[in-house]
Amino acid sequence: TSHTGKSTLARHLAQRENWTAASTDQLARHPGRPWATQSKPLPPHVAEHYCTLTADGLLASVLAHYSSMPPAIAQYIGSQFSEFPSNRLALEGSALTPSNLIHMRLPNVSAIFLTADDALIKDRIQIQSRYHALENLEKGLVDKFTERAIRFNDLIVRDAGRFGFPYIHVRDETDLSE
Repeated sequence: TSHTGKSTLARHLAQRENWTAASTDQLARHPGRPWATQSKPLPPHVAEHYCTLTADGLLASVLAHYSSMPPAIAQYIGSQFSEFPSNRLALEGSALTPSNLIHMRLPNVSAIFLTADDALIKDRIQIQSRYHALENLEKGLVDKFTERAIRFNDLIVRDAGRFGFPYIHVRDETDLSE
């Protein structure tokens, strides 16, 4: 789920020889995070998405989006191996769910899932969104995103166990550097 350290781990792995890091975000992007950054204001369609849906609706929406992504993911992985057969790819992204991967049955592909406690997910989201400086409406959007992320995290824990995938329960950044 968001803010468990997927990008950090992928970047760490890509520091090794013949490794490349990539994100499923480059293949297709769901509405994204409901807060502005210094370089990009919050798009109106993203604000509307989070305003109009409940946390359960947000989770259903993102899961529907992710369920459409396996063909693009498989094609991307295949293209990386055909272009650089001796390389290794650290592909990260929330679209790489246990149920998506189990149904894709890709040879020579391994998966490790990252999970975290609710409090760590909430803290990281609040830090990145600069939550304490937001107006009440914006805080409400971030709260819904946080609730969706926590529910998604619970789904990953359940499905990783059900399908026999390993997962790392992240407590802090040092968990990913070992």
